[in-house]
Amino acid sequence: MGGLIELGHNRGRNPLGPGELRRLRALYAAEVEYLDRVVDSFFKHLSTLGIADKTLVILLSDHGEEFGEHGKLGHGETLHNQALHVPLAFYWPGVIKPGRDQTPVQLVDVMPTVLDLLSVTPPAKLDGGSLGPTLRAVARPAMRAPLSPN
Repeated sequence: MGGLIELGHNRGRNPLGPGELRRLRALYAAEVEYLDRVVDSFFKHLSTLGIADKTLVILLSDHGEEFGEHGKLGHGETLHNQALHVPLAFYWPGVIKPGRDQTPVQLVDVMPTVLDLLSVTPPAKLDGGSLGPTLRAVARPAMRAPLSPN
């Protein structure tokens, strides 16, 4: 989504009606369904190659989308959950314990987590923290204050 339609709606110049918003939601849902099929195909290919149990896979998104829930379309203009809450999934059989945790984490935690899972010492001044203990089911993630801009 984006461009002039989003801008016109968000500025109140050309707001979309309920039918148009339903259509955008349906198009987005179709994109998510397509991505599900691509990811499934990717995992099947890893299995075919015999490396699925030796491969660390991380799925994430950098932002969500709003579809009029707070009067806006897209992302980047608000800080509502629709734009901020994104998926983060790690897959590595034998290393990462399957499960789900609802504790909020930050995408800045991905790099320290990968380094930890690969037993690589992180640089001294690396933002974020490792989710490795949680992924190995050794500990629950700790709630941290959001990162400051400095």
